[in-house]
Amino acid sequence: AAASDADLVAVVPLAGVRTDEDVPFAIAAALGITEAATSGRLSDQARRPDLRARVLAMIGERRTLVVLDNCEQIVAGAAAWVADVVRAAPGLRVLTTSRTPLDVSGEVVLALDPLPIADDVDAPAVRLFVERARAVRPGARLDPVVVARLCTHLDGLPLAIELATARVRTMTPEQIEQRLGDRFAILTTGPRDAPERHRTLEAVIAWSWDLLDASAQRAWERLAVFPAGFAAEAAASVIGVPGADDVLERLVSHSLLIAADDPQTGAVRFRMLETVREFGLSRLGPDAHDDALDAVARWAVAFAAERLATAFDERVHAEIFAEHDNLVSVTRRAAASGDDATVVTVYALLVQTWLVRGSITELTSFGTVAIEAMGRVRDDAVPPDAAAVLLTGTAAFALITTRVPAARPLARLALFRRRRAPISPVFAGLADVILATRDRVSFDAAIGRLRASSDPSVAALGELVRAQATENDGDHAIALAASRRAWDIATAGGVRWLATAAASSSSELSSQVGAAADALEWFERAAEGFRVFGADEQVRQQGWVVAGNLIGLGRFDEARARFAALVEAAEVPGADREIASIGRFGLAETDRAEGDADRSADEFARAIDTFVSGDQRNSPWYLITLGAALSAASIDGTGTPERRALWARRLRVRAIVNARVRPQLTDHPVLGTVLLGWSAWALDQPGLAEAALAALALAESCGVRQDFPSLRLDAHLARAERIAGADAVARARSAEREQPREGRAERSFTILRG
Repeated sequence: AAASDADLVAVVPLAGVRTDEDVPFAIAAALGITEAATSGRLSDQARRPDLRARVLAMIGERRTLVVLDNCEQIVAGAAAWVADVVRAAPGLRVLTTSRTPLDVSGEVVLALDPLPIADDVDAPAVRLFVERARAVRPGARLDPVVVARLCTHLDGLPLAIELATARVRTMTPEQIEQRLGDRFAILTTGPRDAPERHRTLEAVIAWSWDLLDASAQRAWERLAVFPAGFAAEAAASVIGVPGADDVLERLVSHSLLIAADDPQTGAVRFRMLETVREFGLSRLGPDAHDDALDAVARWAVAFAAERLATAFDERVHAEIFAEHDNLVSVTRRAAASGDDATVVTVYALLVQTWLVRGSITELTSFGTVAIEAMGRVRDDAVPPDAAAVLLTGTAAFALITTRVPAARPLARLALFRRRRAPISPVFAGLADVILATRDRVSFDAAIGRLRASSDPSVAALGELVRAQATENDGDHAIALAASRRAWDIATAGGVRWLATAAASSSSELSSQVGAAADALEWFERAAEGFRVFGADEQVRQQGWVVAGNLIGLGRFDEARARFAALVEAAEVPGADREIASIGRFGLAETDRAEGDADRSADEFARAIDTFVSGDQRNSPWYLITLGAALSAASIDGTGTPERRALWARRLRVRAIVNARVRPQLTDHPVLGTVLLGWSAWALDQPGLAEAALAALALAESCGVRQDFPSLRLDAHLARAERIAGADAVARARSAEREQPREGRAERSFTILRG
């Protein structure tokens, strides 16, 4: 209004007006049109018949701006006056400040969002806090990071920020933040010249509460139990009465809900500011609070049951992820209260989303709880697809980790399949593959049935399982062909997630055989799919594939930058330390490729040292890192003989221990890496040359990984020929080729045990 170029500007304060009938008189008074009166009540004044005409005469043909300030409590009266006068005075423009729109023709609503927040003094919210705090106590110490965090807690609301700065007289921002658990108690010191309803945060929100009818108040209370935003369907389930859409509209129109289009789902989502949410919760009694949370849990179970079989569809995935925080909250409460059926049903949906996004922390942290819940619940007490996901996942976990005996989970999964519960063909196929894992003939037959399916999702899954199984056997050519067939099937069938998984698999397999350009091409296809699903973490986790193959293409600066970023990312508290080892490993390989063997050796040592715990050393990456480091040190002659001997002993012992723990899960390419590293060391050790050549030949047979230069088989073979002679190397390779492939692991461990 202050910047307006209108001929006449009139500001009409309406906060004190309580009836619609008083609106015209308040506006006339602001325009300087007064009436004689003997009563203090505006609407009781002796009304002159030409009041409207006098207002119109003053406005006339001039450009006029009338500001109706704070009119939500008499919105009907304000709307009636505006609709009438605007038609008669074409030069009139009206600006209203209100928590609800007038809903008259020609109205344009400008929503005032909270102030933007960032960790610097130039962010609007931070700047407001600093300005007001300096006015209260000029010498106050104001850390921008703390102030930004405080402003975030206050939702960026200008009034809340101003009320908080009043506390700076006697408190630091850190102390204010610590006491925000009860923000309505601490934000109570507004200016004396402010309206009464602006002197405390609670009074501000209570003003809006008083303007609502009982149904909208009840909806506000119940919707406040959502920890995050929500869709209209979820709101309707929790409100629990007809006409939920109308109630939502009223809450939005009173600025108590923020409605915005979700860019991922394309649907409208609603959210409450935290201050509004806390006020709603404060009005709920204990019984009503529990009832509302129970309603959220019922909605979550229904939501999950409808999407269990389609969670990998990109549209459904977006819907699930939009409700992620609400679903996690329901799972936590259900676990705490012993509601096993809810835990199983909602987790079965969430776990699919976490798999897509590579959210391993969430998957594992809730996994134990969900598995235990599934152990207590009857199969028929949960949706069949939920039971399938948990039973299959539990059996797979038992087989892979050996932390729990596999017999019982496998038996329960087998019983579930015999009951022929109606489940997704994909889940059925996975369950049958898991059940056949311990018998190779049955396992291959189960994969064959998947591959022969007319359902593109099932067929593509079958090819991916075949790719994984044959890669594990060291048959990279078969694995690559299967992975690429999976891509073709999934792409033709419009199954975006499986196409993405196939591209990722093709990238890693290409990397393992040293096909750097192919690996990067397939990675870009995979990354495009991951981004469709918002799975940026997957792209980050697999960034080592790109970096490693950049070395192979001679793009050392790019590779170094990517590996350094992995090291830096792992320094964040709570980050996966294995990422740091991969980063160090990559930096060592880059140094070596650029000719700095000594620096490379030091970096390899740091990579090995990042594996501290027993669990970390059980990782395949520990064996790969040791194998590569020992290979490089043996070929380059770096480090002391004692250190090389130590690494050789660790490599041998760890491989043997892992095989004892998981004898049925031999990863042949990783075993090949172990053999390659040990053979490089053993070649010039007294009495070990023959065993070294046998190990080298076995490494080739196992499909040793070729991701990095230190593991390149051709360099190892050339060195072996120089040390032992070309004929000796040829005899060892020929002898291994005559051996049955099924006995490779046994022959390998015979050599490693010495």
